[in-house]
Amino acid sequence: MEGLMSRGGEAPGTPDSVIPENEGKEKFKKYNHIAFYRRQKELQQGSSYYRPLMDTLEMSERGAELELIHTETEVRFLLCVCAIQGRVVRVKINELQPIRARYEVPDVLIGEPVRERLSAEKADKDTLRLSWSNGQYQMRITRSPFQLEVLCGGEVMVTLNSQGRLCFETLRDPPDKGSSQKGEQDDEDSAGLWKETFRQFIDIKANGGQSLTSEKEETALPN
Repeated sequence: MEGLMSRGGEAPGTPDSVIPENEGKEKFKKYNHIAFYRRQKELQQGSSYYRPLMDTLEMSERGAELELIHTETEVRFLLCVCAIQGRVVRVKINELQPIRARYEVPDVLIGEPVRERLSAEKADKDTLRLSWSNGQYQMRITRSPFQLEVLCGGEVMVTLNSQGRLCFETLRDPPDKGSSQKGEQDDEDSAGLWKETFRQFIDIKANGGQSLTSEKEETALPN
């Protein structure tokens, strides 16, 4: 982390940097020191292998749920979507059958949000379209490539997974030290999946990497 301003060019009244120039530069991680950032950065555009299983759709007053599958590992996930009053859409993805409950930050909401009832306008093997507020707002989920779009008045406002970089690292049991797949374990260790070291600090990851990455494109909502 660099100082706020070089000492040689400080203007009168400008406070000193909170970190002296010759101290502290290496005390804090930069983005390229973070293992999950390096792993996700290697993902190529369009490399996401997730597909929604349209025939698993379930609708309720709380929203809609359907399963996603990773086409290589065949691990399944649960995609939950709901519409909340105030032009808010909530999207949640989690493992369908994790080896243990995944940590979720508590007390994010101070009260239960008021949900709007979703209606399925179209549901086939390739596309799912949900609507609410008398059709003014829609969610469109496509199978291949997997994308989730939020529309207002027929115009796309937000696209989730627009570049196909969705990656959800699942919880795993630690590798068997006596396993014959030592080369694979070494590769995983070098990627920081099980242990990450920075200076004198060591972060042991009991269930492997747990990062989640995706991207979205946005268009300003109309008033």
